[in-house]
Amino acid sequence: MGKRVDFVNNTSTIVEDWLDDLQELLSRHIDGIRLERVSATQIRTALDEQGSLVTDEVSGENKWRYVTTPPSVTVSGTAGNRYIFAVGGADSDPLNPATNTNKTFTLEAATTSTPSGTNTRYLGSCYWNGSAVSNIRYLAGNQPPADLHNAFVITPNDAGGVPLGVRGFASQTANLVQVGSSSSATDRLTLDAAGQLALPVTGSSGGIRIGGDTDLYRSDFDTLRTPDSLVVDTDLTVSGDAYIADSGSAVGFYGVTPVARSSAYTVTNVTADRSYDANSTTINEVADVLGTLISDLKATGIIG
Repeated sequence: MGKRVDFVNNTSTIVEDWLDDLQELLSRHIDGIRLERVSATQIRTALDEQGSLVTDEVSGENKWRYVTTPPSVTVSGTAGNRYIFAVGGADSDPLNPATNTNKTFTLEAATTSTPSGTNTRYLGSCYWNGSAVSNIRYLAGNQPPADLHNAFVITPNDAGGVPLGVRGFASQTANLVQVGSSSSATDRLTLDAAGQLALPVTGSSGGIRIGGDTDLYRSDFDTLRTPDSLVVDTDLTVSGDAYIADSGSAVGFYGVTPVARSSAYTVTNVTADRSYDANSTTINEVADVLGTLISDLKATGIIG
């Protein structure tokens, strides 16, 4: 069972909670606070369930971190690293909370490790490329949780290390990886526990883009399409029907340069005939067999 203890500094009574705040400020360690990106240019403090940055007054005495909303800072200026500091107001007397009438607490994104404010605490850092912040790191306490709106750069500890590894439990049933938009956690990509990679977006805006100019995507029900060329170096097996679309396409077999389909053949008065004796035939029978062959080739689309 705990007991509240107040301390006396000369003639001023300093409450225990104020000393707790002071200890956090001086030790540069505080639990229940993290940094997160809320837009391309803005960083704010975020709280967990036991967060320390809350509306907090003890016996009417104002504490240095008295706030009603999480403080934020807008990053600007030239590209480079930024140091994120928690800054108390100018009237934040660490030994006399009663004099802290300003009750301000702000964030500062400094270009150097020396902050401009008073009564500061180093929270972490980020990188600013001139238009957006990334790689936000909270250095004085708990690392940011994985669900932050953030941009991380992950590097291994050594040249032989793996930058990022994902392993499920032995009885894993939930997805191993999922990527989503602001509308859904899984509407862009999922990798399930069985190893199936799913890309839910259909049409030419989805699928896979390789090398910046080659696309592969779902164009219709059970249909995979590429608007680019496809080369198969070994066998190509088609269990269903095979089509060469577009009547203007050129076709070549056995390495012969593809050519466009021939002009239309017109044959009349043909009696279908696919069997004849070469040693005993008539000109009419040969004509019928030839006419039947032409009709068959036209039916497959090889000739016009």
